[in-house]
Amino acid sequence: MDARHFSAERMSLAIVSTVLGYLLYTTGLKHIEASNASILGTVEPIVAVITGVLFLGDHLMFWQVIGIALVLYAAILVTQKPHRKEAVQQ
Repeated sequence: MDARHFSAERMSLAIVSTVLGYLLYTTGLKHIEASNASILGTVEPIVAVITGVLFLGDHLMFWQVIGIALVLYAAILVTQKPHRKEAVQQ
């Protein structure tokens, strides 16, 4: 295989995946509320780390796993609606 051809394939793959990912992400942001978009922004690095573990053979240390769990827990807490007991005044 020619070195230039191999390099062009890699560049094409990188550009297409970057542009497609950016377009899909920004299009998706148009359809959700700002608060949900900010929560999505905190979860993105976790998805990247898990993808690296699953597909690239990366290894996580114990503290990294704890950090992921805490961020996910915080995202769940923020998205839950508060349970308030509202007094009905008559």
